[in-house]
Amino acid sequence: MTRRVFLGLVLAWLALAVATAAAPARAGQEASLVVEVSSFRGGYLFGVSARLSGPDRERLGFSDDRGQVRFDSLPPGSYDLELRLRGYRPTYHRSISLRAGESLRIRESMPSLAGPR
Repeated sequence: MTRRVFLGLVLAWLALAVATAAAPARAGQEASLVVEVSSFRGGYLFGVSARLSGPDRERLGFSDDRGQVRFDSLPPGSYDLELRLRGYRPTYHRSISLRAGESLRIRESMPSLAGPR
């Protein structure tokens, strides 16, 4: 094996080792947010559009059959959340503060455009 190939393999191995060692450190610095959306009558809402704007970028998610939207691997910081679904009034949460390692849950009841029944 030539010296150049050997040196290339050693450098590639070192780069992989550094990247793998840094991954757990980053994981502890991330936050997560779970949003649970229901109607005023208490039923979970499926298909709610959730737009999360934060320090690094904007993320979009949709609620599942349990009314949940999950945002993982968020850098710490301040976030704005907008929830929308046809037939319901949009709901906003401003300046949601997430700290490193935190997992926050928000429960939201969306009012119907038709009003309470």
